[in-house]
Amino acid sequence: MKKIWLALEALQKGKELSNPAVWKKSALRVSLLAAFLLTLVELSRSLGYETGLNEDRVIVISSAVAFIFDAFVHVASSKKIGMSSGVTPDPEDGSSTNDT
Repeated sequence: MKKIWLALEALQKGKELSNPAVWKKSALRVSLLAAFLLTLVELSRSLGYETGLNEDRVIVISSAVAFIFDAFVHVASSKKIGMSSGVTPDPEDGSSTNDT
């Protein structure tokens, strides 16, 4: 639960993940992996192996994973953008405090 609060804290304006370059490279790799997944499913189908996934499902799943991870990294690796709220997560006990 503590890791979830820390990830949410990184989304706040003025905060960022440590080593943003590594996170941005990871986002690029996730996007490339999503595209590779579609290629792999199509290749296996052309070789006669049935994966149980149709092209639409693979596109939706891989696009969703890539989009969500990329959006998180984009916001969490920059101090200039982010969500601002009056509530700050407290990673110690899982509660939150009001900053207003």
